[in-house]
Amino acid sequence: MGLFTSAKPKITEKEITELGNALENQHSFNQNQRKFVVDVVLKPHVEKSPYESTPAISKEEAMRIKELLADKNSGVHTTLKEKNISDAEIDNLSKEIDKFLIINH
Repeated sequence: MGLFTSAKPKITEKEITELGNALENQHSFNQNQRKFVVDVVLKPHVEKSPYESTPAISKEEAMRIKELLADKNSGVHTTLKEKNISDAEIDNLSKEIDKFLIINH
């Protein structure tokens, strides 16, 4: 952990928007699917911290989201399937979450 900032990986709100753009532009999500993933699946997990200047999804919370994506019995997975998001697209979402944890602009 740094003196003024956390060294812990996170996904900021700006990066969530960029992640949504990547899903639409690179992984064939349509605009409604992208909006659902960004606004319903990811943004509710953004946490504000007195130690961080930018609200973000922590690495631990991102891993929990990925677990829900992988669990075919979870409400998240079921809802994504109802939105016509394929298993391959769910895998792409999971990979993008990993990618944005590493990039961490």
